[in-house]
Amino acid sequence: ALAWELLEKVATTAVESLVSQNLDGKTKFDLATKNVQMAMQSAGFKVNDEAAQTAVQSAYEKSELTPTVEIKEDK
Repeated sequence: ALAWELLEKVATTAVESLVSQNLDGKTKFDLATKNVQMAMQSAGFKVNDEAAQTAVQSAYEKSELTPTVEIKEDK
């Protein structure tokens, strides 16, 4: 589960790096997801949108730096 541990670390970093940015939650979430996919790709792992979003959502929930926000699915 090395890839999953790395994914969690990368997601936490992505989320926390965007906390102070003056962007709305959806934009931060999308950016963090994209950053996670790029970081994982450069480590040699291909991560689909769903896995990246799950990791980002989890990182948001675990982080001390983020307010608790519900992400609404557009489906």
